[in-house]
Amino acid sequence: MDDLRHNENLLIRYLDGELPAEEKAMLEQRLQTDAALQQQLETLRVSIQAIRQYGAAQQVHHVHAEMMAELKGAKQGGKVRTMNRSVRYALAIAASVLVV
Repeated sequence: MDDLRHNENLLIRYLDGELPAEEKAMLEQRLQTDAALQQQLETLRVSIQAIRQYGAAQQVHHVHAEMMAELKGAKQGGKVRTMNRSVRYALAIAASVLVV
């Protein structure tokens, strides 16, 4: 169990680019011969990607909800309002995350 946790921490540091050159080289050498470690690395990659995509989707949903609330308020008030600055920034961030 400790080896599994150690490998997981090592692989996370590898994916985050936090391993010193010597450790990175040793890990890459192990990855060439250890199929289980390769599978663990791929699983972590997919998990991290899914988490990032979920976070981006949540940001877009939040911005959309704010925009709809502002639109609903503008329609009820009978006047046109400009988009709140924070909503514009959040929308720009969400769009850039989705592009990446």
